[in-house]
Amino acid sequence: MARHNQISKVEVIRRALALFSLAVQEKEKGNIVGVIKPKDNDQSEMEVLGRVTGI
Repeated sequence: MARHNQISKVEVIRRALALFSLAVQEKEKGNIVGVIKPKDNDQSEMEVLGRVTGI
């Protein structure tokens, strides 16, 4: 991952921990973390592509 994204291994771990922290915070609020994209290039509507599970 580090090589593919041209970042250090430490940066990969830092980003992973930041994402994990966000997921935990949102889970405590009753929310989920997911992957979305703009629908038809319209920023006001989003399409859900998936959700992060196992956290």
